[in-house]
Amino acid sequence: MPSDAAIGEVLGHLMPMLVALNDAESEFTSDERAAIRRYLELASDAVMRVLTPDPSRSAATGR
Repeated sequence: MPSDAAIGEVLGHLMPMLVALNDAESEFTSDERAAIRRYLELASDAVMRVLTPDPSRSAATGR
């Protein structure tokens, strides 16, 4: 379990980025946010496909 001091330090480092991201998000229209959300979902899915082993693929290749 992280200490309160460690949590505070991490939040101190992350907070400026989180505030900036929130400010940037507020500049987009709802349609733009929907497009960005969809892109990030597809990008996340693509990364997960690379990181998650496919049992059928390893069985077919013998790896």
